[in-house]
Amino acid sequence: MEVENFAKMMKNNIVKKVANCKLLAERDLNYEISQIREQVLQNLKKYQDFFETTYKGFYCTICNFDNHKYFDMASQTIFFSEQFCRNIAENTLPTLLLFHVDIVKLANLVLQLVTSCDFIGTYNLDAVLPSSLTFSVVNDNLQNLQACRDNRNKPEWFSYCKDVCTNFNINSFSDYFQPNLKLVNALSAHLTTALNRLNAASASRPLLGALSTPTGSKRVLQETKVLPLFKPGLSAKIDLMKWKSDFLNVGISLYEEGKNSLINESTFKAVKSFLQIQAAQQSSAQVNPGQILNPQMLAGNTGVAAPPAAPVTPVSSAPKSRRLQNKSSFVVQSLVSFLLALFLR
Repeated sequence: MEVENFAKMMKNNIVKKVANCKLLAERDLNYEISQIREQVLQNLKKYQDFFETTYKGFYCTICNFDNHKYFDMASQTIFFSEQFCRNIAENTLPTLLLFHVDIVKLANLVLQLVTSCDFIGTYNLDAVLPSSLTFSVVNDNLQNLQACRDNRNKPEWFSYCKDVCTNFNINSFSDYFQPNLKLVNALSAHLTTALNRLNAASASRPLLGALSTPTGSKRVLQETKVLPLFKPGLSAKIDLMKWKSDFLNVGISLYEEGKNSLINESTFKAVKSFLQIQAAQQSSAQVNPGQILNPQMLAGNTGVAAPPAAPVTPVSSAPKSRRLQNKSSFVVQSLVSFLLALFLR
């Protein structure tokens, strides 16, 4: 936003129809940062929520015996499902394109603008862009992201998006999903210093060229250390940091595991209420053992003799363990049915 305001101010100060700084300002303003800001923030929120939910399924994944067959000890590879790759593409593709493509172009443009132009639009031919703050596009990442974007709705989408998905790591947050993080922080600090200097010069209305030799001590940028989200968690004998990821038609769906792990108090109360209702309905449907009818009572006053009654074994005489087992089986089946209805709807 501050860069956009500076570009507007400088463009208005340029009298010439064609000028280098004017062209730079117009290219910067074409990004319309103020208009897309809210959408970018929404995409970032979706991006963050997806990875938080996904990594919450870490321990559920390694504790689920059904997932153990997807851990290949020989090749040290974890096989994830095609559905999980679809989840990654749906929730991260817009933000990944922003990180790997749009920010790279915009950052270099803004750096050139504040380095080569002063507040009145004078272009400094001798200005040198700091090489340590210059972004570069990784061609392989660019091609993979664009191929996934252009073919994401085709039946063969998986073959185009698989290269994007394989950058996911179960044990740590890959740099692919947070590219140029240190460089972005360093550039942000540099732009803050440069804009403060340019705005101060604009407020004081100095003579032309007074900004050519900045004074003051050089600011030393400090980089923040990025910690991994997870350390190896399978066991002391398995170092998942050395494992790689691959995707097949069938495999682990870590995002689904993460969603299934989010059982809060509200969900617990809903399950409890459901089981109580089912238990009450089951009890009312069963015949009370104390109210078994005598065959002679069924004959009534018809005068027809009732057939000999077969020996009736009281319910209470059934083995207690069998009755407990039936009740336990009913509770388990009810719980499974409810959870399936809750998470698959």
